[in-house]
Amino acid sequence: MKIKKIILLFWLVIFSVPLNANEPVKSLVFKAVHISQAQIQNICQQLNPACKSEEVIVWSVQMGTNKYYYLIDQKLRIAQLSKKQGEYRIDDHWNLAKYQKAHAVEEGEITTEFIHPALYPLNRNNHAVALVSSFSASYSGGGRGEQTAQFIQLLPQGKTYQVLKDIPFYYYERIKACFSEQDYKKYTHCHDEQSTLLSITYEDIGKPFYQWNLIYSEIDWPAHTNRKRVQKRIVTVIPSP
Repeated sequence: MKIKKIILLFWLVIFSVPLNANEPVKSLVFKAVHISQAQIQNICQQLNPACKSEEVIVWSVQMGTNKYYYLIDQKLRIAQLSKKQGEYRIDDHWNLAKYQKAHAVEEGEITTEFIHPALYPLNRNNHAVALVSSFSASYSGGGRGEQTAQFIQLLPQGKTYQVLKDIPFYYYERIKACFSEQDYKKYTHCHDEQSTLLSITYEDIGKPFYQWNLIYSEIDWPAHTNRKRVQKRIVTVIPSP
C-alpha cells in the first residue's frame, strides 16, 4: 500500500544548513519528486533493511537557492539524499519506529502512523519532522478522525531526539443531518461538520530553540446553513533542546 498523506549535501546534513537570514522563518513543505522505478529501487537497496519501492515517496524541499531531497517509507524511516549526475545517494537516514505508539483498535477504527512531509525549524540551523498518529472511524451517517504529532529532531549519524509530543495536529467530525428526500431538496448542506487545522509560526526569543505559536483554526459548519464559523486560538510552546 502506498503512502497516502500523506538532501542535497556532501557530508553535511540538513540540520546543519542555515536558513537564509533574509527569509522569514516558516515550515518547509515537501514536494513529491517524480523519478523512475529503477532509481527508487536503487535508493531502496542502499537502506538496511531495504525498502520496498511501492512503499516509498521521494521528496524535495527548497531552502533559499538550494534544493534538498528526502525519501520517506512506510516503516517510519526518512533518508537524506544527495543527487549527482541524475543519481541519488543516501547520505544519512533516521528510523523513527522507536517512537511508534501502541493503539487499541476497535471494530471499524483505523489507526496509522506516518512522517508528515515537511521540516519544522527549531532554530536557524536545526529542524524537526512530525511523526503523526492518525485515528479515524466511520459510522452510519458520518465519521470522525484526529491526528496528534511528535516532533523529532534529526541529528547526525542517524540520531534523533524528541522535542515535542502529543501535539494536536488535525481533527474532523461529520454527522448526517438530512434523513428524507424532502430534507435533501430543502437544504444544500446536510451535515454538521467540525474541523481543526494547525499552522505554526516561529519566533526567535533568544533561547536555543524558537518559540512555536501553534495556531488552531477551528471550523464549525452546522447543518442546514451555508456559512462556516471560524475562530482561531493560539498555543505557545518551546521545543525542548
